[in-house]
Amino acid sequence: MTSKIDILFEELFGFKPKKSGEAYEKISAAVMKLLHKDSKVTHDEKLRGEFSDTLYQIDVMLEEEAKKRMGEAKDYTVKGAKVGRGDIQKLSGALVDLNEVTGGAFFSATDYTKPAMEYAEASSKMFGKDIQLYNLRPSTELDEEGRIMKILVIISIFTPKDDEIVYTPIFSENGKDKIDQLIKEGKLVEGKIQVLIENFYDENRNVIT
Repeated sequence: MTSKIDILFEELFGFKPKKSGEAYEKISAAVMKLLHKDSKVTHDEKLRGEFSDTLYQIDVMLEEEAKKRMGEAKDYTVKGAKVGRGDIQKLSGALVDLNEVTGGAFFSATDYTKPAMEYAEASSKMFGKDIQLYNLRPSTELDEEGRIMKILVIISIFTPKDDEIVYTPIFSENGKDKIDQLIKEGKLVEGKIQVLIENFYDENRNVIT
């Protein structure tokens, strides 16, 4: 059975991931980058533990300033299970073993069990490193309830018909005198002018719009 996340990945990027779970890892890394645009985000990093000498594969790594946050991504959509406490404890074990990593992040496509959420909430108190939980999945109709999905903008544009309109400039007496003077001096010749129309009037010179 194909994961919904794998289908989504192919729709977004035009190709299928090479291994199971890779699609969700890359989508999680992309979302982390969107949330932290000015920081470095990488996928599939590897770090060695300082106490156990274990080589850890890290799905998402966020580096900002002097801090590093490692992220784990789990797509359990095929088996329909939530991320449990065991998954969070596995991440916490890596956090304890990796001194240079200052915090954790967990991405789930199917939500979390209550024990998992409670353990993540207590992580900073237990070993000094917090674990942030993300529920990253395609939206449903229920998610859209009460939200604005479309904005309709109606714009009324008034424009004269170029083949019918006649522009008749109206000048003040001072303006007429100035034009006559410019003509006499040879400074005013026939040519193009720019016109700014700010108001439309009716036949009684009342502003329509």
